[in-house]
Amino acid sequence: MTESPRNRPSVSARSVGRAALLSVLCTALIAVAGCTANVQGTGTGSTDTSAAVSACMAGPAVQVNIPESAVTAKPKPSDLSTPRSVVGSYLYWVSFAYRIATSGAATPTMGATEAVRVDSYIQSNLEKKRIVDQSLTKIAFGTPTTEATHTLAPFA
Repeated sequence: MTESPRNRPSVSARSVGRAALLSVLCTALIAVAGCTANVQGTGTGSTDTSAAVSACMAGPAVQVNIPESAVTAKPKPSDLSTPRSVVGSYLYWVSFAYRIATSGAATPTMGATEAVRVDSYIQSNLEKKRIVDQSLTKIAFGTPTTEATHTLAPFA
């Protein structure tokens, strides 16, 4: 016995159903993960910002004291228009994320795999009760080369 075309769901209806199911699953996964990677000030006007922070990966929240000046000294907005500006933006923002122990600050400048690496490094440091205070003071590049799937922006 063959199905009539009227009773068979169309490919587009199946695609929409799968997309909706995938969307619901992703939303549930995000809700279960419960990332709490933000640093909030104490509101007392002190020079230190004290907060319990945890990187988005699993791990205990740890009480750290971060100077308020470190939290407010954000790098300039990221520029993702050229290979050189992408690398520079990434380096400035990842340094800032390490300094404030909040990986989410740098995620717009990196892919998912790098975000997990940075997040894990921050969480590891938090568990050891330390943060990394680094800053990029100068960067120079050589001539970039563009291939079909990537661009290399060498340091000079």
